[in-house]
Amino acid sequence: MSSRTLVGQTDLPLLAGVLAECRALVSNDSGAAHLGAALGLHVTVVFGPTDERATHPIGRRAPAILTHPVWCRPCMLRACPLDHRCMRGIAASAVVSATRRAL
Repeated sequence: MSSRTLVGQTDLPLLAGVLAECRALVSNDSGAAHLGAALGLHVTVVFGPTDERATHPIGRRAPAILTHPVWCRPCMLRACPLDHRCMRGIAASAVVSATRRAL
């Protein structure tokens, strides 16, 4: 299986078209997560500095939300002044498990 990145090469309509062909989406708290939820995908969202209670995707299916509880989150900062512990504490295996359960 090969992978290809489309970073910087898509616009919103193209992203919607790509996502429409998917069964699930793994994303951070971003526009893609919200678009995927709006399209009815099984969405797994990794939340670090953002507040999942305020910014979770809304759609027909409840998103799988992953966080790592640390004293500094949610800080809502775009750049981490520490060590990204809120993101580093979320294991890839937890993301895979949450996505598999959603499917």
